[in-house]
Amino acid sequence: MRIRRYVAASLDEAVERVRKELGRDAVILEVRRVRAPGLGGWFKRRRIEVTAAADHQPASAPVPPVRKLPAPGPGKPTLRQPSVNIRPAATPLVTSENMIPEPLRTSYVLARDHTDQLINRGVQPDLARKVVEKALAALPLEELNNSQALEKSVNKVITDYFIPQNHKQSAGRTIAFVGPTGVGKTTTIAKLAAIYKLQQGKEVVLATTDTYRIAAVDQLRRYAEILHVPLEVIYTVDDLKAALDRHWLAGMILIDTAGRSPQQELYLAEVKNLLNEIPAVHTVLVVSATTKMDDIELICDRFRIFDPNEVVLTKIDETRSAGTLLNLVDRLKVPVTYVCNGQNVPDDLMVANPQLLANLVLGGARHG
Repeated sequence: MRIRRYVAASLDEAVERVRKELGRDAVILEVRRVRAPGLGGWFKRRRIEVTAAADHQPASAPVPPVRKLPAPGPGKPTLRQPSVNIRPAATPLVTSENMIPEPLRTSYVLARDHTDQLINRGVQPDLARKVVEKALAALPLEELNNSQALEKSVNKVITDYFIPQNHKQSAGRTIAFVGPTGVGKTTTIAKLAAIYKLQQGKEVVLATTDTYRIAAVDQLRRYAEILHVPLEVIYTVDDLKAALDRHWLAGMILIDTAGRSPQQELYLAEVKNLLNEIPAVHTVLVVSATTKMDDIELICDRFRIFDPNEVVLTKIDETRSAGTLLNLVDRLKVPVTYVCNGQNVPDDLMVANPQLLANLVLGGARHG
């Protein structure tokens, strides 16, 4: 089976492209109105997206042009051109199963069900369709109607989205943690500090620029006392430079930043300017698994100014829908290194790998 998506200015244009590439026996599975990519797309005219399928390779011979009918005379009804065997959906959603040829009907239903499952788990609809289309296209013809085969193929496609990370290599000497408010940056830093010091034997220094939130410094100071590591409180750029000079022999400096709303662009820029003073800083974006699907795009766009090197996903134990993970990596194209699944320091921290992350997206391996 060949499955393709076409985006055009009109339905007629999209259908013509389907006819040329997939042949006269192609079947349109879905017709939707979509906006142009990027923020500017909200202000442009929406386009038509058509998903079509064919259960055979199109003939190599060119398709003869459709003969145009003469224009109707006065008072005569307008006649439509004879159409090819392509049937657009009657609604902007999904075509009826009865309109699908029997050889494609079961695979169509399976694809639709798997797409709905991904969307229910928090994967953005466009990305969910893209994943299932890739999975279906990877199956041999004899397995198109096999639900288990499609499930394995979906798992494989999702796994390939995640970049493998070599945790044996140090992420860098100075690591700064950024992210929205309330995602658990401070607790995540405490977990990693315990791992670096107690398990890897590194000399760790904790630092915080979060002097806005009530008791934020006290919380990190308590962790520093438990781990017997120094804590630096940063108010200005001069404070930051002085702290880095004092601890130039330290093996690892972990910097906590104030959580900021993605809509507070001015404050995000202030944090960015501060981090620019750190040579070779390694930036970690911390995001909660409970983040709403609609907010993921805004977070990715606004925190992109930090050029994050990796992502840590927190609060995986507080949600049943971990599709946020797939939405993030599809937008940012950076590895996910850790997943936090509780408040216990340092126990509730899982080292990420592609298969674990795929299982989380699909609803398994939630508590390690």
